[in-house]
Amino acid sequence: AGGTWAVTPEISLSGGLNFAFVDEYKQDGIAIAGSSRTIGAAELGAGIVLSRSTFLHISGQFGVTDDASDVAMNVAIPVRF
Repeated sequence: AGGTWAVTPEISLSGGLNFAFVDEYKQDGIAIAGSSRTIGAAELGAGIVLSRSTFLHISGQFGVTDDASDVAMNVAIPVRF
């Protein structure tokens, strides 16, 4: 769950929380104890319009559970033709 907020017509900020539960693994039909995981991350991002056809979005995810990655960074530059 999350949201994006327009700060100005050219700049936006985004934030959200992502959670997933992975059930226990099974081997030969028998569940392996302690193999379930809860993955949770908080995401913060910012976007800026570079031109009429180009947008820059930078975001970072920060793990909030032991099973999540500590930090992940994303950069996206969508271009409209």
